[in-house]
Amino acid sequence: MGRFRTLLIPLLMGVFIATGYGLYWMYYLRDSVFTDDARVEGFVIPCSSRKMGRLVELPLSEGMTVKEGEVLARFDDADARNKLRQAKAEVVVAEATLERVKASLSKVRAEVAADIKAKQARVSMAQAELERTLSGAREQEVKIARSKVEAARIRAELRRRELERMKKLVREKTVSRHELDRAESVASETAENLRSAELQLHLLETGARKEDRRMAHSNLAVAKAELRKSNIRQKNLDLLLAEEKVTTAKLELAKAKMAKAENDLNETLVLAPMDGVVARVHSAEGQVMQAGQTIVTLVNSSSLWIQANLEEDDISVVKPGDRAKIRIDAYSDRDFQGEVEGILGVTLSKFSLFSATSSSGNYIKVKQRVPVRIRFLGNPLPPLYPGLNAEVRIYYSEK
Repeated sequence: MGRFRTLLIPLLMGVFIATGYGLYWMYYLRDSVFTDDARVEGFVIPCSSRKMGRLVELPLSEGMTVKEGEVLARFDDADARNKLRQAKAEVVVAEATLERVKASLSKVRAEVAADIKAKQARVSMAQAELERTLSGAREQEVKIARSKVEAARIRAELRRRELERMKKLVREKTVSRHELDRAESVASETAENLRSAELQLHLLETGARKEDRRMAHSNLAVAKAELRKSNIRQKNLDLLLAEEKVTTAKLELAKAKMAKAENDLNETLVLAPMDGVVARVHSAEGQVMQAGQTIVTLVNSSSLWIQANLEEDDISVVKPGDRAKIRIDAYSDRDFQGEVEGILGVTLSKFSLFSATSSSGNYIKVKQRVPVRIRFLGNPLPPLYPGLNAEVRIYYSEK
């Protein structure tokens, strides 16, 4: 009986342990994969400048929290400021030159337009005068000239009679000799006007003389020559238009130089590209930094995830969206909830410096691991840092 008890107690303990492990496997381990090859990951960003220069200000220390846009470092900006002032002066000069050219262009354009218009009118008038001279007088002009001759003849006859009457009165000594002289002058003037009107009528009726035709041709030639001179001034206007284009291009070039100088001045400041923590300061004030040389390294502590490296035997059952339980060594008494965000399309060995294959012909099969990215669920999280070790269990049966 005593021997039976001795055997029964270990047997019952074995059954109890087996039952407990079975229940634990059923409720916690079934339909899941586990790995302790996992770490906290985050964006670790080296901050540098695109320009070479000497650091004059570095107001940072490792572990300091910075905000996006905060100044991390400042380079000596004396040369950049001088270049910016020079570029601004060149823009002012180019703008003044362009304004002067535009003012001259506007003035010359108006003068040329007015000159051409006036000389075109003169050519038209000379052409019309030539045509009229060559074609002779029109009927209406002859009628008007005849009317003028008739009116001049009547006035001349009246003045002749007045003169005869004044001579008679002088002989009778009724009027003075002065009145007779005035009457003779008026009569002579009216007679001359009559002869001028008759001559004008004769010219209209008989046609223009050769000298009149030559004069009309000469006037037209002179008017056309003056118009050609205006066309020469139009070429000067074209030169001003070309100068305006060149000056405009120079202004655009000056503005581009000013924009580059402003950009160079802005690049003397190294700004934080995101909110984060200063993980490492690689330089000191007074140091001359090369373009692209890391000044500080930032860690984006607000965007962290878990990279779990699963064995290739387990990767076939894991899919994005599967629930994950995470335990981080720094917080071993606390479990974190997560979700599979994606599976990287390559094994870790592909990133290794040494190839897994051997050229000697010897081959040792090594089980590969595939990285899986897991995002945290739930907020807030305690302070976490990239590189912390973790353990991950992924439940692939749940979606």
